[in-house]
Amino acid sequence: MKQLFTIDLHRDFHLVRFLQIMSLALIIPSGYLLYLPVSTSYRSPFALLFTPTGLSPRVLDLFIIALTIVCVMTIHELLHALFFLILGPKGTRITFGIRHGFAYAASPNTLIPKNPYLIIGLSPFVIITLVYLFISPSLPESWASSAYIAAVLNAAGSSGDFYITYRIFPCPKGTLIKDRGMGFTAYLPTQAH
Repeated sequence: MKQLFTIDLHRDFHLVRFLQIMSLALIIPSGYLLYLPVSTSYRSPFALLFTPTGLSPRVLDLFIIALTIVCVMTIHELLHALFFLILGPKGTRITFGIRHGFAYAASPNTLIPKNPYLIIGLSPFVIITLVYLFISPSLPESWASSAYIAAVLNAAGSSGDFYITYRIFPCPKGTLIKDRGMGFTAYLPTQAH
């Protein structure tokens, strides 16, 4: 097999910084776009963000936001794991971790074809966003801000998934991806030239 390229977030600190900045930068456009489905109820995304949960005191609101962050990160990574199990080879093993501010689910040293790997990478963004878009218009006001925060953080936190898609999508048909947790290597089998 011919190695096409390797992404290693254990060693490439410039890429880690880029992805962290990309995550922060994605908050604004995702915040606006995910606000649109509930725009009839709130004058601005900021009003939605700062709408109390209906519980007192405001410290509890901060706790709920922190809990929302943990829950959305967990669900995001569990969705990656589920799709690794569904689309990966029989006997696929999953590991989880956090490094450089990024949580990850991985199937270390598993070779997965390009298209299934793209699905594994984008599935949490797509599923969580679609669920939010479907349920947000019917949520009570006290839940709307938490759902909005979850959807925005999921979109912004998908920066690594978007970068992986950007790197893998143009690869030739037949490309295999060897997952490495905080990175991967793309290979082209010799018969796929």
